[in-house]
Amino acid sequence: MRFSHGTLEGRIAAEPRGNGGFGYDPIFEPVAERPGGRTLGEWTAEAKNGISHRGRAARRMHAILAELGF
Repeated sequence: MRFSHGTLEGRIAAEPRGNGGFGYDPIFEPVAERPGGRTLGEWTAEAKNGISHRGRAARRMHAILAELGF
């Protein structure tokens, strides 16, 4: 059995901002932003997927699957 995971460090914003994404996106400021900077709800989907925990896990799993011949 193979597993893959990813992490995204950041902090909770003082208030929700942005309409993009889902779940915690409007209140999550990634560490790449200064405090009070953009939340993931304000990032484009492409930019968010480049740093998100799901995107990182998917890229790692892609490499594992390719190694297994899939």
